[in-house]
Amino acid sequence: MAFCRPASNLSLSLRKIRPAALCLLICLALLPSASGAAETNAVIAAFRAMQMIAPRGLIAIVYDVQNQKIIASASDTAARADLFSPGSLMKVPSLLYLLAAGKLSAEYTYHCTGRYYPRGESTLRDELIHEDVREPLAGQWYTCSAAKGHGTVGAAEALAHSCNHYFMSLHALLESAADLRSFAEFCKSYGLAQISRRLLEIANVGALSTRDRLHLSLGLPLRASVYEMTLFFAHLLRDDIAYPVGAAEARRIVLDGMRLAGSIGTARALGFQGKRTLLAKTGSGLLLNSIFKTNGWCVTAWPAHRPRILLVSFVREGYGAGVPLVCSRYFWKILFSISACGVPHSSD
Repeated sequence: MAFCRPASNLSLSLRKIRPAALCLLICLALLPSASGAAETNAVIAAFRAMQMIAPRGLIAIVYDVQNQKIIASASDTAARADLFSPGSLMKVPSLLYLLAAGKLSAEYTYHCTGRYYPRGESTLRDELIHEDVREPLAGQWYTCSAAKGHGTVGAAEALAHSCNHYFMSLHALLESAADLRSFAEFCKSYGLAQISRRLLEIANVGALSTRDRLHLSLGLPLRASVYEMTLFFAHLLRDDIAYPVGAAEARRIVLDGMRLAGSIGTARALGFQGKRTLLAKTGSGLLLNSIFKTNGWCVTAWPAHRPRILLVSFVREGYGAGVPLVCSRYFWKILFSISACGVPHSSD
């Protein structure tokens, strides 16, 4: 989604951590303990440090992927109970499902010009519209997350750069009642219970506006909790599951897209490379009854090829992903700094 205010202009003054408090957190992380416990202590210390600089609207979960359990959380009740638009995070399960089900070819590409005309171009009008227009007319168009377009992109590149128009172009693959029910079952198996219920409602009612049909894989008509999105990504990142051939290839493409997002895509501001490269996905979900106010999401995981640690950060009315991305970057910066001071990590 568009209209993300730059993080540098936000009142994320990043309330400066008192040096004594940060030193105490690091010292606690460095206390002698077994290797696994030492890593957990370091993760908790980095998470608490992130909370010190985060805005009040932060909801976050840091998750142990290998052992499938929460390590620490912020605003735990809200993380489980409150529902929000997943925004561009929804591109991940959408792409994973379509590829794994064989509905989308891994070779499919789309040429993004920055303009998507739902009803085609027209000599009568040439008008930018936003998500408040439920039934676009000929000549009206949506802009993409890159106003001048992304050029020709495949699945991994579209995910990395969060190309809205690539995913809009797939809308016909998720329109029939049978497709929606199948997608609902898929989402349920990955922990997305609220999204699964909503998809079944849509399948049964069978009447979505053109806007909502186009934006289904962008999360506009859907809602999920931070906890459910954490479960989804934790399931995706597990490497102890014997995936069928099609599902394994779909997962590889999605993880490639998340790897690119963390290095050259929408999450490149994380700034970590080499052994510290992160898997990442950002998103901004519109608030109900608003087209200019957005909640912000940032999902990150490390190490990139066999993730052990997953962080899901969410900020209410964050005007896009900028604020949760800054919070996430701070978490990983502190964690890697603690590691450099002597906390053992298994090789990535």
